[in-house]
Amino acid sequence: MEVKETKKHLPCELTEEEIGVLARKIQNGYEFRDVDCEIQFLENEKAVQIVRLDTGQVIEKRAMTPDELQKNLFEEEPPEEGFEEEKEANHE
Repeated sequence: MEVKETKKHLPCELTEEEIGVLARKIQNGYEFRDVDCEIQFLENEKAVQIVRLDTGQVIEKRAMTPDELQKNLFEEEPPEEGFEEEKEANHE
């Protein structure tokens, strides 16, 4: 069956471009999709792993870099606005 004959039997309207995209996906046997993942720091193993949130599958596991092993002494969030002004006012 040719594409034009098959198109007549489809229940929806597709453009030639959409048909081409779908045909390539079928021919390749796969398609790329965005998947939500989470980066987990396993401090006891000194490792980092990336886990798919939809299946729980571990996609990658690797050793922590030296930067990742370094502990932060300060909070990640910046101090509240006005903190410096308040501090200066108290010292005057």
